[in-house]
Amino acid sequence: MAFVTNFVLFAVQIIKLFVLIIKKMTPWGFLEILSGSNSDGHKLTKITVFPGRQMSLQSYDGGPKHWFCVKGTGQAHIGNFYIDICISNRLLIERKQKHRLINESDDVLEVVEVQFGCGEENICQNDDS
Repeated sequence: MAFVTNFVLFAVQIIKLFVLIIKKMTPWGFLEILSGSNSDGHKLTKITVFPGRQMSLQSYDGGPKHWFCVKGTGQAHIGNFYIDICISNRLLIERKQKHRLINESDDVLEVVEVQFGCGEENICQNDDS
């Protein structure tokens, strides 16, 4: 009986390792959830924006988001401002503030997002026409 219990516990740990990173493809790049979830009250996500692409303009009802640029160069559109970003830059996106990442370079732009509060179900896509 102990062998079966230990085997099941081991299998659960292996499954957790493979499920930790969830990748969501988008027209502009992809999101990888590295840690946390909506129910945890926080989430750590790596955002990759392909060259020549930009995220949809969006706002968020949850708590603040923090962006940390880890690769490439680009722009962050936050509120009414366009901010040039490069490796090691960090930005704060306040609750309900419109925001997006823009990559006009020839290389990928990677940003790590630390999100607090409610999850993606509270994201509002804004008309950016």
